[in-house]
Amino acid sequence: MDILEKLRALEQRRKGKAGSSPLATLVTGRNLERFRQERKVAIEQFVPGRILACASGSCFLSVQHFPHDHQQGFHRLPETYPLELLRRLAAGEEDLAEPAPHLVYLDTETTGLAGGAGTFAFLVGLGYWSRDKEPREFIVEQFFMRDYDEEPALLEALDERFRQEGFSAVVTYNGRRFDVPLLVSRHIANRRRDPIARLPQVDLLYPVRQLWKLRHGDCSLAHIERQVLGVRRQGDIPGAEIPRTYFQFVRGGDPRRMIPIFSHNTDDILSLAALTGRVLEQLSVTSPEQLDPVESYSLGRIHLRNGSLEQAGVFFERLDPEQLPFQIYLRSQRELSLAHKRRGQWDKAVQLWCETVEVFESRPPDDEESRGLGLFAFEELAKFFEHRRKEWDQARQFVLRALELAGRLHCPEAENRLRHRLARLERKSASPQHRPEHGEDDARDEM
Repeated sequence: MDILEKLRALEQRRKGKAGSSPLATLVTGRNLERFRQERKVAIEQFVPGRILACASGSCFLSVQHFPHDHQQGFHRLPETYPLELLRRLAAGEEDLAEPAPHLVYLDTETTGLAGGAGTFAFLVGLGYWSRDKEPREFIVEQFFMRDYDEEPALLEALDERFRQEGFSAVVTYNGRRFDVPLLVSRHIANRRRDPIARLPQVDLLYPVRQLWKLRHGDCSLAHIERQVLGVRRQGDIPGAEIPRTYFQFVRGGDPRRMIPIFSHNTDDILSLAALTGRVLEQLSVTSPEQLDPVESYSLGRIHLRNGSLEQAGVFFERLDPEQLPFQIYLRSQRELSLAHKRRGQWDKAVQLWCETVEVFESRPPDDEESRGLGLFAFEELAKFFEHRRKEWDQARQFVLRALELAGRLHCPEAENRLRHRLARLERKSASPQHRPEHGEDDARDEM
């Protein structure tokens, strides 16, 4: 009789009835391995897949095939991609030169969101188009470690798939900051060289924010897929519950509770693929009539950041202040006017500032940002007439109009700037030969 059996016997005698001791539920080292093996085998009964044997051990692999016309929400999964637009989204775009790039969509389910050495990617999902079948299929593969000792095998199987398929780029959602660094760190911990970080990265979170944050606010994948793709998930597991569910599985919990996690990961990958097509479709729009006003502004801003001033102007110049939030209209006027100013296109810049002044005086806003954007146009016109035209009286008139508005709208910082400008203009008006005491003031002010 070992010590554990003696303790159970003592506990039963003390309580006077058999089977009541909590010691009866203890898992000893002798049967822990048996429990683990039973749990590992049990996952195959509920999730379609097979055990994948590797040199490093074994892991579980689930494979699903979707037809070429499969739709995620209202959108089909794209099979081809406009290369120039795709390269614009990719970090490391100089390596993305193939005419028909072979993309892999990657999403992980992890034991936590903090990252670091204690975080594991227990489920790694890949999605990609088959290249040896006609019609083509979209394949979703999910590499799952049924216990922590299967991580080396999972990474080995994942690396082998990257080698076999020769992917051109990795598409993720916030993967540049989370999924990819996590997988890189897990490879380092297992003394493996990862095949992922060397590939161009297409992180859809950034273009999605640029295109739809103003319209939809929340840019989580779950929210964007509902609003942009029309996806409605049924019975989805909340992301916050996924680590806890996996911990329960590892400790011997019901394997059926893992089914929603596999389904969640599959939906994430399908949405990634459909969203890639939707983003590229939006970036290829050439006419603002195809978009609502807020989307038109967002797309114009993307063109502006990419240096396509002419294309940005197509979307900005047709914005109607009556059809979109006033703050957004003022932002578009400011951003486009500054782009014209940097290029020395003063007539276009002045026209935009004058339009802003006219609209601003007719409907003064009640929020701080809009007040600043409107007063900005007055100040730019004052700078233009002071430094470019040397028409100091005209510049003074714009400053006075702005001062009156700044006082009425309670903008003390703007009032201080404008009073300083007004004092300098009055000195110049009084004496045409007058120059500022600090010679660099004019040059700095004109920037």
